[in-house]
Amino acid sequence: MEECLRGASKENRFLSIFAALRKASTILFLSIYMLSATEISQVFKLPKLIEHVRAHQLSLWQFLSMHYGQGNVFDTDYNEDMKLPFKTENNTVALTSSAYFPFLSTVSIAVPTEFTEKNTYFITDQFILSNYLSNIWQPPKSC
Repeated sequence: MEECLRGASKENRFLSIFAALRKASTILFLSIYMLSATEISQVFKLPKLIEHVRAHQLSLWQFLSMHYGQGNVFDTDYNEDMKLPFKTENNTVALTSSAYFPFLSTVSIAVPTEFTEKNTYFITDQFILSNYLSNIWQPPKSC
């Protein structure tokens, strides 16, 4: 009885470790994808935004309307403005691919089928020119 309980606890421990690894790997791969294929990497520029708001000594709404509502204003701190989030592109490339797995199906014939040769007959009279039709092209005759 004790051996069964020990085996069960090892199995539960393995499942909990496996679940934790699966969750960690999911977060890792999702983070790698989001940072490389989308503009979410702009989030890393938020500390620069906070620092720039404090330097201007404006309210957040005034700062956002000045820097994001009026387009690119060429002032003395233009280079610092371009370091703010969503002011420049990161030249990210989003590539997606899909796997194609062909649907494999098999067709089996239960009873062998015998194919018979079908004879086709052409009516050859339709390809023979009538004498009456060729008479049209004769030179005119005097009556």
